[in-house]
Amino acid sequence: MVLYQIFYIRSNKISLKDFDIKHTKSSTFIVNQTFEEAKNVIETIIPKTINYNKIKYDLKEELFITKTSLNIYSWGETIEIKITQSENIKTQISILSKPVLMTNLFDFGKSSMNIDKIKLAFDKNGL
Repeated sequence: MVLYQIFYIRSNKISLKDFDIKHTKSSTFIVNQTFEEAKNVIETIIPKTINYNKIKYDLKEELFITKTSLNIYSWGETIEIKITQSENIKTQISILSKPVLMTNLFDFGKSSMNIDKIKLAFDKNGL
């Protein structure tokens, strides 16, 4: 498994700065979309472009929660997406990606890739 991961990292030219011992990665950015447009991107576009099982909205925490599926270099990640209206046509998106198993010492850049894919989904839809 480790040899495959090294091969995958080298063949996809993944930056080594993404590899550290942190269990979680987070990012916050602002999109030029209304709250409803951003919510629509999260509910409809992101599941189609990224390998997520199902996106659920947690009313108590007021955030979207999803889990990625198991693959060769990860046991899966839990991703939390919180959206808040910042201005009339701007919305703040906060993303937290962490491994499902907290015993993982390295995430091999998977959490950073999840965040980049979500940002890309917003970028393609009018970020």
